[in-house]
Amino acid sequence: MSKTREFVARDEVVAIFGGLTSSRTMAIGLVTNSSGLAVVSLTSTANSIFVGRENIFPTSFKDEQQGDALALYMRETLHKKKAALLYASTDAYSSSLAQTFAGAFERLGGKLAITRTFTQGETNFTPTLQDIKAASPDFIFAPVYATEIALIARQAKSLGIASSMLVGGDGWGNEVLLHGSTADLEGAVFANHYATDAPGERNARFVAAFRAAYGALPSVVNAAAYDGANVLANAIHQTRTPSRASVKVALNETKNYDGVTGTISFVNHVLRKPVFIVKIVGGNFRYVTAIP
Repeated sequence: MSKTREFVARDEVVAIFGGLTSSRTMAIGLVTNSSGLAVVSLTSTANSIFVGRENIFPTSFKDEQQGDALALYMRETLHKKKAALLYASTDAYSSSLAQTFAGAFERLGGKLAITRTFTQGETNFTPTLQDIKAASPDFIFAPVYATEIALIARQAKSLGIASSMLVGGDGWGNEVLLHGSTADLEGAVFANHYATDAPGERNARFVAAFRAAYGALPSVVNAAAYDGANVLANAIHQTRTPSRASVKVALNETKNYDGVTGTISFVNHVLRKPVFIVKIVGGNFRYVTAIP
């Protein structure tokens, strides 16, 4: 955090662009909060980051929002009634998202058929999956990371559990899943911040330009960084004579910015943007819909 403290000490620095993960952004927020220095974070999603820190402006939705959106999609769009929960009780992201989803799903009239937890580092999920299968849920919500869902999906398949029953959060959105695990996850859906095939001319131009420059498709982080940089640049431009206070105000006044990750607005320092629902199809992440 020495570099962050250096930025805080330099009056000509009016904002910080960065904070890729929740833990990193949390640390940056602790250092910058009293200075009035705005921080535009990228893919930090933990709800606790933003409590009491009105100087942090995320370009990615919080865990609370994706839990609510996934519950809405499963109940109102797919009309699923019974959910199984499978999450890591020792991981803040996994347990927080599981609890958020469960609360929202039940408020919408859904039921929890079974809840099972595990400790990070576990590799044998077969006994747990056998219990879940016996409970006959309509789907399994597993808000875990890509490496974990790859193991879970492989073992679920061996038990005859359809891969389309698996549902997850943005922790799945790592390209590692596209290398060897997609056959076990065909038809599974998860929440994500971005999809390369999302509709819109702006995204199409972004994907084409990125591919031309780097010979690959943009990742979630690439897209979040692109939107974050543009949101911050627009805010600085709006102030004319940038200062820490004026940039912070301008960021909070951002309304309906047409980003490649969705339309971005801030209301009382709280991000408003859609949650993308993505399906794994033929070895690729495919856009399904966006939940406001």
